[in-house]
Amino acid sequence: MKKYFYEKTGIYNDWPQIKNLPSIDTLIDIGVGKEGTPELYDRFPKAHLILIDPIDEAEYFAKNNLSSRKYSFFKYGVGDREEIQT
Repeated sequence: MKKYFYEKTGIYNDWPQIKNLPSIDTLIDIGVGKEGTPELYDRFPKAHLILIDPIDEAEYFAKNNLSSRKYSFFKYGVGDREEIQT
């Protein structure tokens, strides 16, 4: 079984195993990015999506691609320290 661990981000992904995840009512995606996480959105088509990301592109993605889904978008950054970037 091939596993993926990204040193730069510290994220572990094992996308082939996504089908084994249990059903859920709500999916929280922190760090939506410009293209979202379609593998998760497709796996949980009925889940309410809570999307959190500070960039405009993430908000545009949600508005343009998730109109048929129930979702909430929060334009905030999430991290280990408080700061404001302009």
